Amino acid sequence: MVRCPDTVESDSENQQGYHEDYRSAVHVAQYYAPAILQSTFPLRAPNRLPSRKEYLLERLKELIELFSNPEKQYLKTQRLARIATVSKEGQPDVVPVGLEFDGEYFWVGSHSQEIFHRTRKYLNVRKGNPLVSLVVDDMESIDPWRPRGIKVYGNAVVMDHKGQFGPGEYLRVEPKTSWAWGIKGLKPKPGEFRVKTMHGRR
Repeated sequence: MVRCPDTVESDSENQQGYHEDYRSAVHVAQYYAPAILQSTFPLRAPNRLPSRKEYLLERLKELIELFSNPEKQYLKTQRLARIATVSKEGQPDVVPVGLEFDGEYFWVGSHSQEIFHRTRKYLNVRKGNPLVSLVVDDMESIDPWRPRGIKVYGNAVVMDHKGQFGPGEYLRVEPKTSWAWGIKGLKPKPGEFRVKTMHGRR
């Protein structure tokens, strides 16, 4: 059992205990993700050290936060995207789709289940290739030239969902890696124009 004190102390042994406990908690974060994302942390005085629970919850919430606030706000304004899937034979296919983003997952469906079940994107995922890529982008301005958008690599599964096209089967895309550019509020590293995020929740 990993030793971890009730509060974060300055001595190296206790600090090491926190780091080890944090690394262990990363492996089980998937089980607590919904509760952590919805949790409300108690206010504490600036001079009071965090409790073990507060420390872990704060670190885990940072770990599993999927997108920054500027990215989330941008995604809420977008209804169209392009999704790329690949057949078992290795043939890539990319199509425009209606998009729904719930703050955690992307959902791709159709106004007609009959049509949806015949599409390449559905068949490619259903037949065993879950790897997909999504692009959501638009033009903030043409003059000056200001494109903006988000590219996502992720895993897709077919799931029942009551979404923007009503109840039925949808592709649920879980983000793994994303790149964002041109969105107000982003903070790229010096010399870079995109912000890369490794989501890595599962």
